[in-house]
Amino acid sequence: MARRHKLFEPVEIIVEHQPARAHILNISSTGALVHSAMPPATGASVKIKLLGTECAAHVVWSAASRFGVSFDTSIAERVLGAMLR
Repeated sequence: MARRHKLFEPVEIIVEHQPARAHILNISSTGALVHSAMPPATGASVKIKLLGTECAAHVVWSAASRFGVSFDTSIAERVLGAMLR
């Protein structure tokens, strides 16, 4: 299991070409916990613009205003560490 890093970072998510505001609550090299007023459905493809990087992901679960994503391509730990500084 990948190490999770707590974070409260505003991000833009794009679901079906529609941008929306969200916040990353925690992140690992393989996925993230996201908060949004209008979370996408389980199975949706999303793009997350985070700290100068755009990550493609898909929603693995969604409940209330939170959802979990799995990145389509893992983020290298050294890259993730640099993003979080």
